[in-house]
Order: sequence, then C-alpha cells, then structure tokens
Amino acid sequence: MPRTVFTCRERLWAAAFIAVFVLAMVINGLSSSGIGVPLTNKQISDAHPVYLTPASFAFAVWGIIYAMWLVFAVVQALPSALNDPRFTSLRPLSTVAMACNAAWIVTFAYGYFWIAFVVISIYLAATVRLTTLVDANVVSGLALASTVPGTWRGLLAHAVFAANASWLIVATLLQLQVTLLDEGWAPSEGFSTGLAAVVAFAACARAYARADVVWAAVAAWALLAIAANQLPDSEWGCLAQVCAACASGGAQRICARDGPPPVGWAGACANVRSTGECVVGKSDTILYAAVSGAALVALALAAGLVKGAVEARDLRRAVAAPPRADAPDAEGGAPREALDAQPAPSGAPTAAAASELPAGAEAARNSSSKAKPKRVAAAGA
Repeated sequence: MPRTVFTCRERLWAAAFIAVFVLAMVINGLSSSGIGVPLTNKQISDAHPVYLTPASFAFAVWGIIYAMWLVFAVVQALPSALNDPRFTSLRPLSTVAMACNAAWIVTFAYGYFWIAFVVISIYLAATVRLTTLVDANVVSGLALASTVPGTWRGLLAHAVFAANASWLIVATLLQLQVTLLDEGWAPSEGFSTGLAAVVAFAACARAYARADVVWAAVAAWALLAIAANQLPDSEWGCLAQVCAACASGGAQRICARDGPPPVGWAGACANVRSTGECVVGKSDTILYAAVSGAALVALALAAGLVKGAVEARDLRRAVAAPPRADAPDAEGGAPREALDAQPAPSGAPTAAAASELPAGAEAARNSSSKAKPKRVAAAGA
C-alpha cells in the first residue's frame, strides 16, 4: 500500500475513534445525570442487590479509565504517532470498544438487560484483544523506555486497555447477575463466589505473566469493594436503599413484581416496617472470598514483578550489546543469520512493522532466542 494511502487511512481511523469517543463521553455524562434515559446505573444497581455488586465508591474508577482513554485519543492522533505501527492495529478495535461503551449505557438504562449483556460482552472481548495486541510487560517496557524510542506509547496503550478490561470482567459478570435476578433467579452465594474467583484468576494470570500492575490494581480494587458491600454497616440489600431506588426511577420490573426479596420488591416496599431493615443477608463467604482474591492478586503481582525484573535485565543487556551476525548461538548452535532466517515467533513484529520500529528494538528482537520472544516483542510494543 502506498504510504500516502496508508497515512490517509490512519487519519480517517484516528478521526473516527475521536468522534466515537466524544459521543460515548456525552452519552455517559447525560445518563449519569438521568438526562435522556429512564434509569441511572445507580438506580438499577440499588434495586438489584446481587453479591458481586461493588460498593458505590468503586465506580469512581470509571473516571480514571475515561481520563486514560482521553489521553490515548490525543496521543494516537498526533502526527508523530499517526503511522506508528503500535497504533495501526489498535484504532479500529478501539473504535468498536467505544461504540460498545455507548451502546451498553443506553441499553442498560432502558432495561434491555439481555441485549446489554451481549453488548458489554463484546466490549470486554474488544478490550481484552486490545490488551493482547499491545502485549506489554510493564517492567520490561519500562526497562527499554530510555533505549527504544516510542516505548512510552505502547505502555500508555497498555494501561488504557488493561484498566478497562480488568474492570469490564467485573462489570460483565455483574451484568449477568443483574439480568438473572431481573428474570426471577437470585444468584446464590456459591455462584457469586465462583464469579469472584474468575475475576481473581484472570488478574493473577495477567499479574504474573506480564507484571500487569494496572490490571492487578483495578481487579484488587473491585474485589475489595465487593467485600465492602458485605460488611455489617453496608446498606446493600436494605430496604432504605432498594425502595428509594424503586420510588425515584422509572418503572423497573423487579420493583413491580410481588415476590420474596430480592426477586420482587412490591410487597416489601409497600409494607416497610423499618428503613434500616435489610432483607438480603450479608455473606461472610463472599466477604472472605473477595478479600482472599485481592490478596492472591497482590502475591501474583509481586511474583510477576520479580520475574519481569529478571527479563528486563536480559533485555537491557541484549539492547546494549547486540550479538554479531556471524556469532554462533550461546549453546553452540547455528550462526545468528540462520536463527534470524527462521520463521518469526508468535508475538514478534512482522517484517513490515519491524522496518518502522525505532533503533534498538531490532536488536532486542534479534535476542529472542535467548530471552523469550513474546516478551521481547511486547517490550517494544
């Protein structure tokens, strides 16, 4: 593809992403204020007390995530980043992710919970895919930041996608529980414990394999907020919170349904004996599971940081002293030209992308036979 055509295409994608991002932020702002939608997220959440619901303070993380998306939107549109191979594969999928963000807010606010679940699942899949495309090891990336120009862009993209994906795992599983409760089935403690374990396992895997500080921090934050809702002084599951949500918002099916709480609230809210009455019991099982999950994530991150530091040391040595082309392999194998002639390992830059990588990144790539190819490619991502 001619470079002028390539540049024009990237400009269009950069502009499309910015347009969709702005639209999503406008919809977010309006829905949070209750403008243009029948229900806010808080009203729906309060009327659907499920065990995976984090305490209200936890949702402040969306402000951080959106701020990171804003920085990404600006950086990816800069002339110096327009043809950066790090961004060419990210812009289309980022646009899809932001479109799903906007669509989820609308469908959820109107009570189309099954449609909302499908949309947020696509949103989650897009952000997870974006995270794997960047494939950054935080420690290795920081080690190469002063040696390989442009590494900071890859780390920025990683932070945005990892934070969003980590929170979206919680949000998607929470959406599933809300949908099931609205259908008339109250998710049990055991079922909820299993979902909390999924959140912890995904975070532990990322924390250890990629030293993913951002993913781990967001997951631990969410798990501790889930635990906070199960403390004795929490208003989660109490009629004061539930009935206020049913009275203040638009019509919610669960509020009009006469059934045993939390399946229906019509009878309970019509005969409130005490605003402090909590009809959904707190769960010590969920409390301990969430706290334990956060602790395991912290331990996995510590191990991942140590592992990443060892890999970063090898990468710094590889970039500082690249091997000679005619030098044999460290184990007495084939010369370097023969190794470089082998098919590129999974995760390594393509030939086209490698030609545009900054000086120093190619040296790191050539050391892939010694220092785990995927990590080397990721550090320069």
